[in-house]
Amino acid sequence: MKIQYHIGLSLSIALALYAVYRSAAMATASFFAGVLLDADHVFEYLREYGFRFDKKFFFNSFHYTLYRKIVLPFHAWEWLVLLAVLPVFSLGSYVSIGIIIGMGQHLIADQFTNSVHRWGYFISYRVWKKFITSKIFPGKGLL
Repeated sequence: MKIQYHIGLSLSIALALYAVYRSAAMATASFFAGVLLDADHVFEYLREYGFRFDKKFFFNSFHYTLYRKIVLPFHAWEWLVLLAVLPVFSLGSYVSIGIIIGMGQHLIADQFTNSVHRWGYFISYRVWKKFITSKIFPGKGLL
C-alpha cells in the first residue's frame, strides 16, 4: 500500500480511537505506529541502492518491489504477537494498545493490497526463503 493511503487509513483509525476512548495518547501512538512501520523501506532502499537518491525511483522501488532481497524487519506479524503482551505489563496502557492497533491495521492493509505470499509478512518465512524477493512477492523483485 502506498504511503499516502497508510497515512489516510492511520489518521482515520486514530480519529476513531480518539472519538471512542478520548485518549490522545492512544490515537497518537496508533497513528505513528501505522505510518512509521514503513520506515524499514528506507533501510531496504539503502541496503539495495546505497545513497543514490532519486525521489521518483525511491518511491517506485517500494511500489514495484525492485529488490533482489527484502528483509522488512518491521513488517512482521511476530512483532504484533510479542507486542500483545505489553498491555499486560503496562496495565492496559493506552499507548501500547495504540501501537498494537496501528501496527495491526498497517499489516492487514499490506497483506490484502500487496502481491505478497500469504506468509510473506512473517519474518520467519522471509528468513526461511533467504529473503529472496521473488519467493516472498511472487512475480516481483530483481534477478
